[in-house]
Amino acid sequence: MESADYIPLRYLNEFIYCPRLGYLEFAWGEFEENEYTIDGEIKHKRIDEIQGRDGDAPAERMTSVFLSSEKLGLIGRIDLLECEGGEFIPVEYKRGKIPKGRPQGYDPERVQLCAQGLLLSDNDYPSTRGYIYYSDSHKRIEVLFDDELKGKTLSLIEEFRKTLAGDEPPPPLDQSPKCARCSLNRVCIPDETSALAQVRGDEEDAKKAPSKVRRLLPAVDDNRPLYVANPGTRVGKEGERVVLKCGGEELGTVRFNEVSQVCLYGNVQLSSQATREFMLRGIPVVYFSGGGWFYGIAHSNYSKNAFLRIRQVSMYLDDHERLRVSRQLIRGKIRNCRTLVRRNLRTAESKSIAEELGRLANRALRSETLQELLGIEGQAAHLYFKTFAGLIRGKREGSLEFEFTTRKRRPATDPVNAMLSYGYSLLLKDCFITLLSVGFDPYIGFYHQPKYGKPALALDLMEEFRPIVVDSVVLTSINNGEVRESDFVSRMGRVIMKERARTGLIEAYERRMNSTVKHPLFGYTVSYRRVLEVQARLLARLVCGEIDLYVPFCTR
Repeated sequence: MESADYIPLRYLNEFIYCPRLGYLEFAWGEFEENEYTIDGEIKHKRIDEIQGRDGDAPAERMTSVFLSSEKLGLIGRIDLLECEGGEFIPVEYKRGKIPKGRPQGYDPERVQLCAQGLLLSDNDYPSTRGYIYYSDSHKRIEVLFDDELKGKTLSLIEEFRKTLAGDEPPPPLDQSPKCARCSLNRVCIPDETSALAQVRGDEEDAKKAPSKVRRLLPAVDDNRPLYVANPGTRVGKEGERVVLKCGGEELGTVRFNEVSQVCLYGNVQLSSQATREFMLRGIPVVYFSGGGWFYGIAHSNYSKNAFLRIRQVSMYLDDHERLRVSRQLIRGKIRNCRTLVRRNLRTAESKSIAEELGRLANRALRSETLQELLGIEGQAAHLYFKTFAGLIRGKREGSLEFEFTTRKRRPATDPVNAMLSYGYSLLLKDCFITLLSVGFDPYIGFYHQPKYGKPALALDLMEEFRPIVVDSVVLTSINNGEVRESDFVSRMGRVIMKERARTGLIEAYERRMNSTVKHPLFGYTVSYRRVLEVQARLLARLVCGEIDLYVPFCTR
């Protein structure tokens, strides 16, 4: 057998606990830490420290015994192996206490232990029983490898192998309490997937999905991005802290476990020690030009889910599927543009503009080609940015401060366009990182055409978030007086943001991303950063065929 064909013992345990969990971890290579996995890892490190068995030391013991069997198709490590009178007894260490009312333990542990016994026997080490040691109880229970348990174990091994041969993961558990403790609940999104899996119509049908959707994760992530934009700054490592220095002077420190990503602007140096620590912890490092142009990203290990990327390419090559996804993306963008206009422009004209944007959003769903959809988006963008100037209240009579006529990207000819472009680069960075973490190739999109160096899928994902995140941040920064005319420099028709304006916009952007909002479809309250991840994972569920409809995030 090829080494990849062997099923590791630990994944067999996960499969019995939850078939979807076993599939995601083994077939797709997904893994996330949480308090339970970390605690279990710490407990396993103490195996060598535990002496004797209920006060009686065995004649012989070995730890971390690694075995495989071609006949069984299994491979794995036995925590502790004891030998008494020619019999080999595996001992499996588990966190927690001995389960009440289950003197023989839970099925996942029993089957995993029995599989270890089968591995031993197949390698000519006779084994008829084993023990499960519960670290919190400091006791072990005996498990006999009788014919019933052996038959059940072999049957589950075969069932797992058939599941792995399928193209899609098993469906999520239905409202199971296991999901709250599962380390992969943010990857699996069980309730959201179950709710949308029932929908075979349009977005209105999705809103009537009967499944109750729980919020299984905290609303806001405690970790924060670290932005370093001061030229000449050196990012280094001292113990468990990231240290920022410039010219020998310490600018500040932050703990590694408080950082979610590192964003470096312009002439900033990163030490090899800090780089290695970021890679070990899975913290991406993002590089920008001094003016905010997104250069690229350094990351330790991208997602191992090659199947998702294969299906992503297949969907890109299918014109019908590309159009189906693109319709929803652009409809979401136009609807959010409409929401921003309705919130900030309360005039008679705004009502007619909002109605026209609503009509264009509905037309986007009926478009028959990508070219037609592109034309509809262009009409909506022209109407939206024509109205955008009326949303700005920071203008003064007789001054060019924050004058805005139309959207101009390169070069930005006014402060508003400069702020919009800078804000979009921040959003693009977050979309890029999120898509990588989910397992996508950010350069193969559906609506945006792939070009050399163009992160087309990241641009796709950010469409629905442009108005409600970046445009909203820019308007708030101007209307609240957080930026001033003196924060910009005009050179040969190009407007450049000074450091104060860039820093202020980054702070405002992060406030927005960490602010909470009620999800219009699922009903729970989460931050915009969490919403971005949920939408990316729903897109992955669509690409993998688990759901039939991608519903964009549209605020009310």
